[in-house]
Formats: sequence, C-alpha cells, structure tokens
Amino acid sequence: MIVDTVMLVICGVTLVLALTTPYLNAFFRRPKTDTDDALLSSLPPVTIIITSHGNARQLDEHLPLFLTQEYEPGYEVIIVGERNDHQTEDILKRYSGHPHLYSTFIPETSRYMSRKKLAITLGMKAAKNEWVVITDPTCKPNTTHWLSTLSAHFTDDTDMVLGYTNYDTSAPDYYRFEHLYTALYIFREAQQHTAYRTNCYHLAIRKKVFLDGNGFQGNLKYTISEYDYLVNKFADGHTRLCLHEDSWMTEDTPTVKQWENKHIFLRETINHLRHTRRHYLLYHIDQWALYLNYAAIGCATVFGIVRHQCMACAVAFVALCITVCLRMMIAKRALEEYGQPIAAWKAIPYEMSMIWRNIRNRIRYENADKYDFISHKV
Repeated sequence: MIVDTVMLVICGVTLVLALTTPYLNAFFRRPKTDTDDALLSSLPPVTIIITSHGNARQLDEHLPLFLTQEYEPGYEVIIVGERNDHQTEDILKRYSGHPHLYSTFIPETSRYMSRKKLAITLGMKAAKNEWVVITDPTCKPNTTHWLSTLSAHFTDDTDMVLGYTNYDTSAPDYYRFEHLYTALYIFREAQQHTAYRTNCYHLAIRKKVFLDGNGFQGNLKYTISEYDYLVNKFADGHTRLCLHEDSWMTEDTPTVKQWENKHIFLRETINHLRHTRRHYLLYHIDQWALYLNYAAIGCATVFGIVRHQCMACAVAFVALCITVCLRMMIAKRALEEYGQPIAAWKAIPYEMSMIWRNIRNRIRYENADKYDFISHKV
C-alpha cells in the first residue's frame, strides 16, 4: 500500500507538471500588438540616426532602403561616422544631394568615452525633429512602410517606442531562436510599463526626453550596449511596442565572435542596469519549471523500473509526450507569428541548452579582462 501511494503521488505530480509547466515560457506569454484605434492617424516628421563604425559595407547595402521610405510627413536620415573613415565618406559622397540624407562626424579629439554613444548624442543634437529613430547599419527595413508603421505609435502619451528586429535566414537557427526568446521577455515587460533593456537595434525616442535626461551621462565610459542603457534609463510608463510585421527590421547575421562577445559584454552591462533581479526572476522561474518537469519524468521512470511498476513508466512516457507536444505547439505558434522558419521540434533542445550556454558565458565573462568593457583604464 505504501508503494502504491508513493506511486500515485509521483504519477500525479508528474502529470500535473507536464500539463502546466510548458505554459511557463516566453513563447506562451508573448505580447499583443496594438489595435488600429490606439494608433496615430496624423504622423509627425521623423529623424533617423544611423551610426557607422566600421560598417561601411552594411551601410552601403542598407542605406537605400532607409532613403526610399514612403512617408508623406517628411523625414531625414542622419549618418554619424568616424572622421577619416574613407569608405563611409565615399558612400556619403555618392548620395550627396539626396533630400533626406545628412551626415556628421565624431571629433577626433574625443577620448575616454564610448564612440558609439557619442555618435548617437551628436545625431540627437543635430536632429531637426522631435521624434528620433535610432538604428544600426547592420539593420534594414523589411518594407517601404516601415517608418509609417513605426511612427503610428508616436502618440501624445508616448516617449519611447521599441521595435523588433530578427536575424536574416542565413543565421543559425539557435541564434534566431534565442534572439526571439529573449526579445519576448523584454517586450512583455515593456508592455507592462517596466521595460528593462532591448536586444533589438531598433527604437524611437523623443529628442526632448533624451536631451533633458542628459542622454548617456553616467555610462559613457562603457563601450557597449547603447540601446540597453537608453531603454533602462528612459523607458517608463510612456513606452510602447511596435510589433506589426510591416515595422520589422532584419539584422545581418553576426559572426561567431560577435555573437559570443555580445553575450559576454551583456554580463558586464547588466551589472549597471536598474531592475536586473526583477527582470531575471521570471526567466529563472521558467527555467526551474522546465527542468523540474523533466526531472519528475525521470524520477517516475526510474521509480517504475526499480519497483517494477509498469504504470509509473507509462505515466512518465505519457507525461513526456504531453510536455514535448505542448512545448512544440506553443513554440511553433510564436515562431510563425514572428516569421522564424525554425522547426518546432528544435525548441526542445534549444530551451534545455540555454541555461548551460548562460553558465558558459558567465565563466568566460569572469575570466575576461574587465578593462575590455570600458573606453579607458581607471
């Protein structure tokens, strides 16, 4: 009787976890898009800032897509580059005279600060319009309606709008999977008016908000994560999401080194952001639930084998099938919704591997030279 009672408890817990824990993930809690009645009908003029730092090839490839947006209110594109970057200068000469294009350069005398943050600041000061979109040369609009779709979210009670980017289809499946998985946690918080950071090089902010808040003051020496610091500092209850498909941008596939460095540098960045513990709490709960589910299935299987209880083994098998099917169904719906042609079955190993990849990145960060994360030695 004792064995039977223990078996029933183990089987019951295993089935309950299989039926509930698959819903504890970012794919199930993905944010909702705004309805048309919540958007602007009269759009404002906009400034687009693109900072170029060794990205001349991408700038040359993507700039025409920014300059050919269908946007009646009018817009300007400001390229901020490095002085003596001859490739960027040559590109700007070819487009000189274009009615939408303007350019400026970082002073050579600037020292001891992030060059990219300085470039964004110079672009903000040069902007003629109140609403400013900040993006990278590595990103490109997917449609000619990108700017108009994004700008429809610039309502009177909004100060910042976060947009979505995905990697192009040449990127490894795991890159695209993790990028979306992370973005959905971020977007959910932003929709609940507690935005923490962003992993998409795609946001809009009011010029007045940036300048009145002293821009990047307080983190200029950190060489990375410009978008993270902007969101963490300025996002509040007046932040919105723009997730309509026409507003998506595509980011070039990072190299393996760029991908790994991005994760290592993130470890440094989160040390300087507000609300880090709150942000990661939900992620950790989801990871614990994920592994608790599989651990229960494993325990039920071992118990059934050791005690020769076929019922326990059968329940473990059924629970595994339920877990895999639910997680695949939930992932498939989210991946399709965000235009990611990734096989749903890959969600199972990808979800399980994330925690181990994070541990590896943490170890690599601990062994890194901390001076690599700042613009000067102190």
